[in-house]
Amino acid sequence: MSNIPHVTGVILAGGSSSRFGKNKALASFDSVPLIQHVAQPLGKLFSERLLITNTPESYEFLGWPMVGDTYLGCGPLGGIHAALQTINTQKAFIVGCDMPLLNTVLISYLCNQSGDWDVALPWLEAGPEPLYSVYSKHCLPAIEECLQEKQFKIGLLLQKLQLHKINQNEILDLIGDLSTFHNINYSDDLLCLTKKANNNG
Repeated sequence: MSNIPHVTGVILAGGSSSRFGKNKALASFDSVPLIQHVAQPLGKLFSERLLITNTPESYEFLGWPMVGDTYLGCGPLGGIHAALQTINTQKAFIVGCDMPLLNTVLISYLCNQSGDWDVALPWLEAGPEPLYSVYSKHCLPAIEECLQEKQFKIGLLLQKLQLHKINQNEILDLIGDLSTFHNINYSDDLLCLTKKANNNG
């Protein structure tokens, strides 16, 4: 798999994992930490990589560059802001630490969309996937405005930006199903995914 030189691969690992009950990024899935399932495919795709975390000592084993939030306690929006402020490229593919079934074909497709847009993102029938998306540095003023106004919902940010939507049919034509968007919020989610993986294996 060739590198995508014009985009930085970013993982957000700054969440409180309150619904999961402990740091879900370090929860074991298939005998390795969940976050490693996210880092591994991104490592193949991107030569520029960045992990957003306020507890860098927890993730030294990944060997990734790390940076913390400038705006603390603002959820994923603070992480996106920290990423776009830090990266050397003009764009970043940004994903949560709780999506272990990343699809490199779809990520590459998102990163190589042409046109003048602020965010390229999957727009499913169930709604957008803003934490499986490519953001341009042009988003920074709108993000800072939201943070200063304490509007932390990413949906409010998206209303201010020029979006390039990849619809569900386009995604299904490309990769066949939507399992790549499976994310882990609760410990039961991880149990279900582990059982499914064992059954498939």
